[in-house]
Amino acid sequence: MPTASNKSYIDLYAGTEFNYLWYNVNQMDLNSNVNINIRSRSVVLSIGPEQGEELYYNRNKMYPYNFNQTNLPTSDFATDSGTKKTTITSSGANKIKQNDATASFNVMPYWGESSFTLTVINDFTVETANGTTYTVKAGKYTDIPKEGLNLFDDNAKDYFDSHSTEQEDSDSSGIDWVQSGTINTSVADSKLNQSSSVIKFEASNGGTLKNGAYTAKAIYCDFGNTVKGNNATLKGDAISIGANKLDGSGANNGLFINTYGGYSDSICELITKTTITKTDGTTEIQTNKTPVDGSLLHITRDTELVLDDGLTYSLNEGYYYFPEEKSDFNILSSAFWQKWTATNPYYYAKEINKDDTISYSIHNDLKTDKVSFEGKYF
Repeated sequence: MPTASNKSYIDLYAGTEFNYLWYNVNQMDLNSNVNINIRSRSVVLSIGPEQGEELYYNRNKMYPYNFNQTNLPTSDFATDSGTKKTTITSSGANKIKQNDATASFNVMPYWGESSFTLTVINDFTVETANGTTYTVKAGKYTDIPKEGLNLFDDNAKDYFDSHSTEQEDSDSSGIDWVQSGTINTSVADSKLNQSSSVIKFEASNGGTLKNGAYTAKAIYCDFGNTVKGNNATLKGDAISIGANKLDGSGANNGLFINTYGGYSDSICELITKTTITKTDGTTEIQTNKTPVDGSLLHITRDTELVLDDGLTYSLNEGYYYFPEEKSDFNILSSAFWQKWTATNPYYYAKEINKDDTISYSIHNDLKTDKVSFEGKYF
C-alpha cells in the first residue's frame, strides 16, 4: 500500500495502457521512501471519489461497515440489508499527499519511448510535504516532458498549472445552453460556468443569449438565424464565432468578449524588418517580432453585426487581434469599432500560424504592419 512507512519501490507498467485507480474514502498518503512509478504509452489516473459523491457497495460479512479498509458511520447506510450507502464528506478523498519528502509518484513513458499520453478521469489535488498544493484537472495531456513527471516535484506543479488539457468538445445542449436548436435564455446561472471544458455552442435556430457570463476553456459558437446579444459575455482562453447575424440594436443588447486570460497561449507578434549594414559594406535584413498585448477573436464565417446605433458592420472570416484590450469588449458597440484608425489599428489575418501575414486596419481598409499569430486553441 502507498501508506506503508517502510522503504518501497512500486513499478507498475504496461506497454499499451496502464489504468491506475485509487477509489477510497480517504486520500492517498505516501509516507517516507515510498516510490511509485507508472510506465506506459498511455497512463490513465482515477483518484477519488470526490467530496459529496455517494457510494453504494455490497455488505461485507465480516466488516459490514467498512469500505476499502476504512470504517464508515452506520448512520450513512442504506436501509436494505445487502447494499450500503455513504456520502464522501472528507475533503481529501481525491487527493494524493506526500507525507515525507522522500516519497514520489512518477508518471513516465514506457521504456524506450520518448512520449506518452496521460489521461486524468477526474480532478484531484496533490499536496507536497512542504504544504504546497495544486490541482490536476481532468482531461488528456499529450506533451508531458519525455522524462516524465514526479507529481510532488515543482516541475509537475508548473506543468499542470500552466497546461490545458486536450478535451473533446462538449455539446452545449448537454449543459442546457441550447434546447432544440435554440439558445436557452432560461439556463441556470450555475451552468454558464464550464471553465474546465471546451464547449461547442451550436444553435441553428439562433435566439437570445442569456444576460450572464458564458465561461469555458474555449467556446466555439455556430449560430444560425439571428442572435440577440442581451449584454451576454463569452469568456475563455479562446472564442470563435460563426453567425448569420449578431443583433445588438437597442439598449442593453451588447455582446462582450473576454479572451485576455488566454493571452499567453494565443498571442500576436508585430513584425518589423530593419536593413543592417555590416562592416564589409554588405547589408542584410533583420526581422524582429514584438509581442502585442491584447485579445484575439476568431470569426469562422462571414458574419453580419447590427450595432447599438442600428448601423450594420460585416466581419470577414479570419482572426482579429485587438491590442490593449485586457478585459470585456463589446463587439456590438459602434464606439468600439470607430476607435480603430490607421495609427491605432487592430490586426486581421485570414489564416493563423503564418509568418509575414499581411494585416489591415479594417476600419479604413488601410494596409498597415505585418503580424504573425500563434493560437493554442485554433
